[in-house]
Amino acid sequence: MSIAENQRPACELRAASCWLLAAGCWLLAAGCWLLAAGCWLLAEASVIDYLGRKEQVTAEHIRHRIQDLLDAAEQRQRLSAAGAALVDGSGARRVSLAMHRSKTMRIP
Repeated sequence: MSIAENQRPACELRAASCWLLAAGCWLLAAGCWLLAAGCWLLAEASVIDYLGRKEQVTAEHIRHRIQDLLDAAEQRQRLSAAGAALVDGSGARRVSLAMHRSKTMRIP
């Protein structure tokens, strides 16, 4: 394809935009995969009750699982204890300290 020299910057910009869009889509897909893997790991550690990917779960499935949990006080207690053991409540403090120590995060 032949383009006029004055059109070259616009074409190069569009090509760069397409590349960025493709890279963004790839990162989004990778993020979704990591999120699903994280859910699976939390379920394996008995921190959450993972029902599956959205394509696999129906409203009826969710309703039944909620009802099951309402009727299972011991299971709710185990999930709560597992979550509490995983979270120490100091995350915001650690983030603040890391930002304070970071040279790139300092506000002039």
